[in-house]
Amino acid sequence: SGCFDIFQSLNHMDFALYDTDWTFVNVLCIIFLCISFYKYESLLTDSPDDEGHITFKGVPLNGSIEKVRAKIMNAGFDNDGESLTGQFAGLKVKIYVGGNEELNHVYSVIVVSEQERSWESLKSKYLNVRELYMRKYGNPTTDSRTFCDPYYEGDGDELEATENQKCLYSSKFTVPGGEVSIFIINRSVMFNFEDAIQ
Repeated sequence: SGCFDIFQSLNHMDFALYDTDWTFVNVLCIIFLCISFYKYESLLTDSPDDEGHITFKGVPLNGSIEKVRAKIMNAGFDNDGESLTGQFAGLKVKIYVGGNEELNHVYSVIVVSEQERSWESLKSKYLNVRELYMRKYGNPTTDSRTFCDPYYEGDGDELEATENQKCLYSSKFTVPGGEVSIFIINRSVMFNFEDAIQ
């Protein structure tokens, strides 16, 4: 096949490495990483529904809290009681459906990643997701990357700053049907999908 021909030609090229088998493996890894990024990017959000509501994983934020939760579960997430759990944008996350309890109407979905043990890892995951949104929706409408006193990047206490709401890393994007905000908070990356129609 065409793919096999490409891999065969790559394996015979002179990469100035001693082990061409490892070169072949590296090429495969790069290809799978590219496919994964495309997959994550395509699942960030979807087109709005017919009434113009923002969607999360193809589920419009329209209707009762129970109805939206059930649809998100059908999209591949597990019920963990208070939250739903699963994978989003390459992150292991918990999902909370927010709404007006009196009207029983959903207006937001909050997605929170697992807590990180290092600032470098947390910052890297935030910037990776931010880059995916920028590629799909352009520059954020608001963008902040700073710390509040007494914290600063490089002091070794960045994670503590995220726990004390002194780390102001956030980006807001206008997307079909509403807005998506991405934050660093409490050692996690957090997404807020907010419907424009409330």
